[in-house]
Amino acid sequence: MSKHFRNPMHRLIVINAFYNAFDVICTMISTSGPKAGNLSALCQFQAFLNQMFPIADVLWTLAMAVNVYLIVHRSYDAELLKRLEWKYMIGITTFTFIPALVLLFINTEDKGPMYGSVTLWCAIAPKWVLFRIILYYVPIWQASTLKCS
Repeated sequence: MSKHFRNPMHRLIVINAFYNAFDVICTMISTSGPKAGNLSALCQFQAFLNQMFPIADVLWTLAMAVNVYLIVHRSYDAELLKRLEWKYMIGITTFTFIPALVLLFINTEDKGPMYGSVTLWCAIAPKWVLFRIILYYVPIWQASTLKCS
């Protein structure tokens, strides 16, 4: 194993980079998702990625901030931080994957599918704007606020 990968922060950065790769895929799909139509597999896939991975990115950054706090204020060493990594992995993946997956299956007659075009990409559709605020923006802002405090 590389000596750089033994550092807990470096490992979190590598894990976060893996999640960011999916964020890049979502961005690369760009307007092709909306052009394919709200019910297309491409639009739904892009919306799923858009729901899961930006939030995961913020949460991985929060995990790094928590590690810094634990090192500075609680005297955690590399071994103690390593024990937290699997908890971060399970917690962040579960917190982001389950809602993103569930939203794939929500479709009502009056509002249509939960995921749909928002002009430049596919995400939680405009008719579901309250859910977009609650399930996308609120977690991002909460995690960002926690990182700063």
